Amino acid sequence: MSVFSNLKIGTRLGMGFGFLLLLIVGMAATGFMGAQKLFEESKTIYEDRTVPLGDLATINDLMLNNRVLVMDAMLNPDKHPRNQAQIRSNAERIGQIWEGYMATHHTPEEAQMARDYAPARAAYVKDGLMAVMAAVRDGDLEGARQLYSSQLEPLAQTAIGLSEQLIHLQITVAKEEFKLAEALNVTIDKVMVSAAVLAVLLGIAIAIGITRSITRPINEAVKIATTVAGGDLTSDIQASGSDETADLLRALKVMNESLSNVVAEVRGNAESVATASSQISEGNTNLSQRTEEQASALEETSASMEQMGSTASQNA
Repeated sequence: MSVFSNLKIGTRLGMGFGFLLLLIVGMAATGFMGAQKLFEESKTIYEDRTVPLGDLATINDLMLNNRVLVMDAMLNPDKHPRNQAQIRSNAERIGQIWEGYMATHHTPEEAQMARDYAPARAAYVKDGLMAVMAAVRDGDLEGARQLYSSQLEPLAQTAIGLSEQLIHLQITVAKEEFKLAEALNVTIDKVMVSAAVLAVLLGIAIAIGITRSITRPINEAVKIATTVAGGDLTSDIQASGSDETADLLRALKVMNESLSNVVAEVRGNAESVATASSQISEGNTNLSQRTEEQASALEETSASMEQMGSTASQNA
């Protein structure tokens, strides 16, 4: 209370509302950062896991398609030129997709798998697909079949196996990252709820403190004014602080003291008037006694004059 009493009411209210606004801004910033973090996690899952997963699946499809084209050329040697062009086109597309995949973020385990997969895929293309297609082109179908069994199939199994491992790793890492994002979401929810509860509690505390710091002195001032209006000037007015209510209490104190002085002065004048009236009354009483004495003396004198007149008459 002493802290509030030294602040103006406007400053007090401004600080209270300003603090609440800061809490709101803090909550909004926390929510924004949490949402941004969740977005980044989701972006990572999409760009570094979902997209590569699709790219690896596409690479596998193209590799299997090339294998089918080789088998088709072995069965139909006249399709060799067209299938050869398609295999080269697929290989170029696989290379482009692989470059895009390598540009994404990799875990250490994934990077090692990618380093192992690249030469395996190159060997599958060069020593497997192209070797078989070269034998078909040269008309050596038996040699092409032997190369298919002895070289292409093992190389394909190795390359596709590594590709499937990369695909499985993408799913595993994406699952782990999703769990992290889920845990982050729970943490953000807890932080937001805690911040909201803290904001409400602090808001209530500040509102109560500011309200009491304003209403208590005003209620005291109303009580004093009512007492003065009832004619009681004995109130002990104590004003502390430098806000408007403290100024009001000090003004009431000055007014009460001034009224007390006026009443005391009037009472003193009244006592003086009463004393003078008493003295005048006493003087009137003395004057009345003397007047009565003079009247008695006059009566006696008149009686004496009558006796003297009577005596004079008798003497005459």
